[in-house]
Amino acid sequence: MLAASTAALAVPALLILGSGSSVADPDIWWHLRTGQWMFQHHRWPHTDPFSYWAAGHPWAAYSWTFELLVLALFRAWGLFGIVAYSTAMVALIAWSLLRLLSRYLPRIISASLCGLGVYLLYPLIWPRPGMWTIVFFILQLQFLLPALLEHDTRGAWWLPLLYLLWANVHIQFIYGLFLLASAAAEPLIRKCLGSSVAPVDWAVSRALWKILGLSLSATLINPYFFGLYGVVWQYMQQTRAFDYIIELQALDFRRVKDYVELLLALATAFSLGWKREFRPFFVIIVLAATLAAFRAERDAWFLVTVDLAVIACLFRTQTAPLPIQHKLLIAVATCFLILAGGAFTAGARPASLRANLENSFPVKACDFLDARGYTGPLFNVIDWGGYVIWRLPQMPVAIDGRTNLYGDDYLSLQEDTWDGKPVWVRNQELAHARVILAPRALPLTSILLKLTRYEVIYDDGFAVVLTAK
Repeated sequence: MLAASTAALAVPALLILGSGSSVADPDIWWHLRTGQWMFQHHRWPHTDPFSYWAAGHPWAAYSWTFELLVLALFRAWGLFGIVAYSTAMVALIAWSLLRLLSRYLPRIISASLCGLGVYLLYPLIWPRPGMWTIVFFILQLQFLLPALLEHDTRGAWWLPLLYLLWANVHIQFIYGLFLLASAAAEPLIRKCLGSSVAPVDWAVSRALWKILGLSLSATLINPYFFGLYGVVWQYMQQTRAFDYIIELQALDFRRVKDYVELLLALATAFSLGWKREFRPFFVIIVLAATLAAFRAERDAWFLVTVDLAVIACLFRTQTAPLPIQHKLLIAVATCFLILAGGAFTAGARPASLRANLENSFPVKACDFLDARGYTGPLFNVIDWGGYVIWRLPQMPVAIDGRTNLYGDDYLSLQEDTWDGKPVWVRNQELAHARVILAPRALPLTSILLKLTRYEVIYDDGFAVVLTAK
């Protein structure tokens, strides 16, 4: 059990550490720049300071605590700080999931299911604030399940404090509120369906409704007050982003992981029917998680955590708590393996991280623009926008990964423009840009290279820089 638990915690963290792929994330760079902006100005931004199309538009840095954290890590350790964050978070996610499952299942089974969960979550491990949402969601399940199954609400009273932090880290705290509301409403749903409800269940429900009210109030303690829910509404209204952003697209079932995720969903549905333990709470959250995960790959964590938790509860057995010395041994062994792996892996070394960065972003092109003092506005693709915001703060970008800021119409316009569709002729941002930073392989780049009104001032085969004559 100790070896299995240590492997479930350490192996995925070692894979993240060894690959060094975290620096290739297009969003981490605008998060870093946001943290830097707040550190410089000693306040939170309320309008966009980074793009020229959205300049002055309302914008909330809803993940401000995460942004200050990763900025501190980057200043301390450079690119390795980003990798270290991802490594620590995947270990924390695995530890939280293992702790949840081991409460209800034998240790070897809980360790195996934890390994399965981390395998399914691995493609979602990027240096983003959403990793905290996974941890907080699992932690909330650890508080809610004893309340529903054992009528023990003592842990659930910690949830308002959890939401105080969660609402200042990541916008998907709304998923947790849905979970909490579903748990509080379960006795009422059972009553409406004609089932009997014990007085103790009503008592738990009343406590959970109070906790929900306190948690909602806690989410308002943020720099934007009710405005944070405006950001939630912006994301709810988006539809076109699901067509263009890969992580927002549905599973394409071209990978083994996609089929394993489908099998997990089917196994959970079968378990709900076979065990005949009708709990509206289980049915509601399983349906919601399934719809979310199969609509957008980014929400696969929702399905994985919910389904594993439900399976653990349905097949729960009496398990003795893990002795404290065993917990310490697992923690020490996990840390030792990660540190030892970090000492010998080549992927986390500065040269490897720099190469990984250069293979993902126009590093050399940005160095060229910075050295020659070019200023914006700059026309760019969405995947490079975050890095340009960080590397060239003096050059306002056309677009970046903050899709809620730009909206569906503008996002569609930019994507169609880079695809070389006729709409590029009417793109005012392209027409007014002083500098164009273009991937060499995209259709629009080929079109612009043929036009005499643009001059190529840099071309390294990966990125091309053009200016208007």
